[in-house]
Amino acid sequence: MEIQIKRLDKDGHLFDIGVGCRARAIVWPGMGAIYRTMNYLEISGGHKTREIIHNDSEATYFIAQGTGKAIDVDSGKIFDVQKGKMLLLDQGTRYALEANEEETMICIGGPCPPDPALY
Repeated sequence: MEIQIKRLDKDGHLFDIGVGCRARAIVWPGMGAIYRTMNYLEISGGHKTREIIHNDSEATYFIAQGTGKAIDVDSGKIFDVQKGKMLLLDQGTRYALEANEEETMICIGGPCPPDPALY
């Protein structure tokens, strides 16, 4: 067992979540994590992620900056989110995250257990 320190700017793995969005996996299977992921999502104002679903995982996100929406694609429900809020998405929930106009939203989190389809 060991402790690892990872840097967002050097150790992260970029992956695609949509136009106007930047995603970086920091803790994920590609660096040796088995049970957990921790991703950094930056969604530019007025943009949203593509639809995402984790069939075998739930997902959690902490809103570290900005305001926006969490969209439950199947039910059509829209939830307002802002800095300091946490999201919990049940396994199999099809969702998208959207930043409000002219405000970048930063979300930190991801699926647990890891979802290989995301990367």
